[in-house]
Amino acid sequence: MPLEALRYDITHVDPSSYRLVVNGLVETASSLDPADIRGRPQVSTVVTFECAGNGRGRLLARPVSQR
Repeated sequence: MPLEALRYDITHVDPSSYRLVVNGLVETASSLDPADIRGRPQVSTVVTFECAGNGRGRLLARPVSQR
C-alpha cells in the first residue's frame, strides 16, 4: 500500500484477489484469502503498538515508501 493511502480512514481491497502473505522468519509460510482469515479463531490480546514510519511522508527529501 502506498504511503498516500494512509490519508483515508478506510482502505478498500478487492476480496476476490486479496491475499495476506506471511513469510520470512516463520516455521511455515502462508498465503491466506479473506475466507481463510475469517475461518480462523478470533483472538483478543492487549498489546502496545507503535508505528515508526507514517511521519516519513512529511520529510524532505522524501524517502522511498512501501510498494
